[in-house]
Amino acid sequence: MATIHERHQTVECFVQTENQPTVNQIAGALSHMKNIPKVLQTMSRKATINDWRAILEFVYYCVKISNVSQEIFVGVSPVIQEIQRYFAVEELMNMGTNINDVLDFDESVIEGRCVVKRNVDEELDSLRMNYHGLDVFLSEIAKEISVTIPSDFTSIINVIYFPQLGYLITVPRNPEWKSEEDYQLEGLTVQFSTDSTVYYKNATMRELDEHLGDIHGLIVDREIDILQALQERIIENSQFLVTCSDLCAELDILVSLARVARLHNYRRPTMVEGTILNIMNGRHPLQEMVVDSFVTNSTQIGGMDQNSAFAPTVMTGANTDSRSSETGDARVENRVTILTGPNSSGKSVYLKQVALITFMAHVGSFVPADSAVVGITDKILTRMQTRETVSSIQSAFMTDLQQVALATRMSTARSLVLLDEFGKGTTSTDGAGLFCGVIEHFARLNEEDRPRVLATTHFHELFENDLMDLSLPISLYTMEVYQQPDCMEATFLFR
Repeated sequence: MATIHERHQTVECFVQTENQPTVNQIAGALSHMKNIPKVLQTMSRKATINDWRAILEFVYYCVKISNVSQEIFVGVSPVIQEIQRYFAVEELMNMGTNINDVLDFDESVIEGRCVVKRNVDEELDSLRMNYHGLDVFLSEIAKEISVTIPSDFTSIINVIYFPQLGYLITVPRNPEWKSEEDYQLEGLTVQFSTDSTVYYKNATMRELDEHLGDIHGLIVDREIDILQALQERIIENSQFLVTCSDLCAELDILVSLARVARLHNYRRPTMVEGTILNIMNGRHPLQEMVVDSFVTNSTQIGGMDQNSAFAPTVMTGANTDSRSSETGDARVENRVTILTGPNSSGKSVYLKQVALITFMAHVGSFVPADSAVVGITDKILTRMQTRETVSSIQSAFMTDLQQVALATRMSTARSLVLLDEFGKGTTSTDGAGLFCGVIEHFARLNEEDRPRVLATTHFHELFENDLMDLSLPISLYTMEVYQQPDCMEATFLFR
């Protein structure tokens, strides 16, 4: 209950008009965040430039959220208080500064690997200086070598550096060279050839290999050492980052619930420990989006509410015992409700909206209703619809029976049971008997065990032939239909 209240309190804070600029900034910051626990998991093996960018953006937007959230001045948000308590801004900024000072993101994208910035490590800068000065140095070497080879190749000889292969002398391949013997040049040893070039080594190249070495490899190794040290610092703070990520995930959900509540005029429900379910002018959160106008409906199952304005359309039978005609109290204590009405009159949508409003209230969302008092619910057990499929080894009716059997076994006083036309999958006499038996089973349970039950049915013979014991605490309702005299067509009012 405490957790649900905290979520409702946060959503209520976020829907306030005065807080909308701040909430929008928070939502914008959250949209840039990646799955940090997953990034940290992959980073422990091998960090890519995208992983580093994800961590850098995460710490940056965490700092932004921490700063922006201080501008919320209407209402109190527990999750914001948690963020202010756990987001160590200085620590986050230090992590972001370290990453930003070490990694060159633009160069990393070009080279397809993680590249360290200049002026981070003197040894690395020295290696890079030698590497970038190779072109001029190798041109001078090429001039010296050209003096020692036949004059035919003096103008076309070149010296290059290949990572892993070292320093090589290149000569354009003569079209007349057919075999390896043709490639031989005095003082040079053939290494390999391509369609256009022959590559050689001599004593000078081997001397360069020995003294200068594989500069590119040394650069990469040094960068790996620097990044490894940075990576270890990040991994040391992984638990702190995961905690921040969890808070951001919770904040993301609550911001989303608040924006939807504001957009569709949802209201904060009142959560109570009892078994009451009192919804005033409830709506189906999805159905109302696909129709031109949605007819609201109220619901009251169980509990006792002296001030309730709930008034059912039709109410007959034993439920008059739970409504005082003398005082006019709008009190409904019955926990079992049966709803009848023709097809397409809105019965199934009504059942689903009751379940969805109950569910939304429990996850911390505002609900599509003018008001709602929702008792803590442990289960929502349903027999709503069964999909026919040849892949199932049992009939649709057997599936219905299993669902209802599960509801009878698992339900408690805190449960909500929804039955949509149970029994229609078999003969009408058997179906009516099954439906009647299940409803009377729930109605005869002790107060300590009886769940809140909302059921729809087409079995009018239950009432016409007095098959059901209406002395039990059962409320009866029907969907309103308007029909003009001497007219076969009916208009559904969805009430």
